[in-house]
Amino acid sequence: MPLAACALGLALMFAGWSAAVFLGPWLGSIDRLVYDSLSHRPRDAWFHASVLISWLHRTPFMLGYFAALAIFCWRRGARAWAGTVAVVGPGGLAINALVKLCFARPRPPTLPGTAEIGSLSYPSGHTLAATLLYGLLVAYVCWHRPRTVTGQRPRGADCRIACLAGAMAIVAVASSRLVLGVHYLTDVVAAVLEGGAVVALALAWIAFAQGKAIRDAPRPPSDAS
Repeated sequence: MPLAACALGLALMFAGWSAAVFLGPWLGSIDRLVYDSLSHRPRDAWFHASVLISWLHRTPFMLGYFAALAIFCWRRGARAWAGTVAVVGPGGLAINALVKLCFARPRPPTLPGTAEIGSLSYPSGHTLAATLLYGLLVAYVCWHRPRTVTGQRPRGADCRIACLAGAMAIVAVASSRLVLGVHYLTDVVAAVLEGGAVVALALAWIAFAQGKAIRDAPRPPSDAS
């Protein structure tokens, strides 16, 4: 299955990225360069926008967004989507918490005038949650495009707009964590890879579940000729 292969590929990319982060010196140098360049910036509109974006993507809010998306899918009759979203949201955050414990990477030095965060750094939980939420939302929009008479889904502008908006939202959340100085660049990249693997695996399950439902559906009796 292409989606399952995509999930495996992203998982391997996450493993390779993590090995490069913790075993090689050059990514650490990039982390310090990005952190130093952002930590000396003034408290401008970008900084305050980052505060708002990060606040809107806190765990309690994200769980509410996942619940709202699951309810929306259920009411639209997309039962496989509803169940998957309801599991992937809190499940993905729980997996990320375990991954953080495995790597046990401390947070960057606290910026002056900001509160210290006691949790671990790698991968970024905010960025992971955003990747899961917006990835599933974009996939839902593209998945439910009207089909042609041949059963194919045409490439419509709505899907391209959704992909662009979803990518921008993920980048906004990831960059907000860098501007606030609470994550390194490698933390947010790892979260995108991790979240992408989970989304691809979730979509593979949805495709399997929907295909099984079609195969198991009772067929009308054929008229005898």
